Formats: sequence, C-alpha cells, structure tokens
Amino acid sequence: MKSWKLASLAVAIAAAFPSAVLAQSNAEVLTELRALRAKVAELEQKLETAQAAKPAGAAAGAQWGMTPEQVADFSRISLKVEALDHNNEALG
Repeated sequence: MKSWKLASLAVAIAAAFPSAVLAQSNAEVLTELRALRAKVAELEQKLETAQAAKPAGAAAGAQWGMTPEQVADFSRISLKVEALDHNNEALG
C-alpha cells in the first residue's frame, strides 16, 4: 500500500513538472549558454555606446535636465506645498 502511494506521488510530481522529467542534453544547455553570453555582450556594448553618447557638458547631479539651482528650488517649493496640504488637512 505504501509503495502505491509513493508511486502515485512520483507520477503526480512528474505530471506537474514535465520540464524536470525532460532533461536537456549537455549540447543544448551549452548552446543556450553561448546564446545568453552573446546577448549579454550585445547589451553591454549598447550600454557603453549610450553612455559614450551622453553630452560631455552634462552635469553629473542634474535631474530631468535641470540645473542644481533649479533642483534645489523645486525641492523647496514641493516641501512648502506638502506642508500647506498637511496644514489644510489638519484644519479641516
């Protein structure tokens, strides 16, 4: 009776995960690995090209095309607006 339960459990697991039962050959795995390596190399090359295409004069800390002064002003204004909203909610 116990062996029947184990056998039925093994069949259920094999049915649930058919890819685990159908193992790939080493050649298929190696081919897939080489394709993945080629894709990673291609993406790294695209990233390097995109980074090299950035304008040389762009500031490292600039956000959304704004100067550091504009970013500071934006932060200050957004803080004031949030404080006003909080105050209005507190007063009803």
